Amino acid sequence: MAVLVGSQVPDLVDKPLAWGVPLLPTGRSLGHSLLVAVPVIVAVLVLARRRNRGLAGVAFAVGYVTGILTDVPSGVFEGDFSRATFLVWPLLPLPSYDLEPSFVAHLTAFEVTGGFLFQTALGLGVAALVLWEYRRADPGS
Repeated sequence: MAVLVGSQVPDLVDKPLAWGVPLLPTGRSLGHSLLVAVPVIVAVLVLARRRNRGLAGVAFAVGYVTGILTDVPSGVFEGDFSRATFLVWPLLPLPSYDLEPSFVAHLTAFEVTGGFLFQTALGLGVAALVLWEYRRADPGS
């Protein structure tokens, strides 16, 4: 459950605050920025450890990172980092997006592509391996 929650946090922060109430510039900004993600993840890990829920903290962290990485455009793998500047927002300007900033526009434009399926499968596979290894190393968590 913590993996699922962690994977959705960036979008649950950014999308409503950008598309519903225009407080953020885009649906990939504050929650997707590593400058916010790292302190949030560290805080969750510390809190989870204090409550003897270390595995849940690690699961949340894996989900959060996986959620962000699945939003990184495939062009990054070819060396084009211009569309991934949201990872260090506000240090770098956000990429511009072609779609209107609304839930309806994004839902109607969504396509399940091979790249989407690959990124999702890769993210889930990495998450499962990390959690399995953590569980093996710390069976009491």
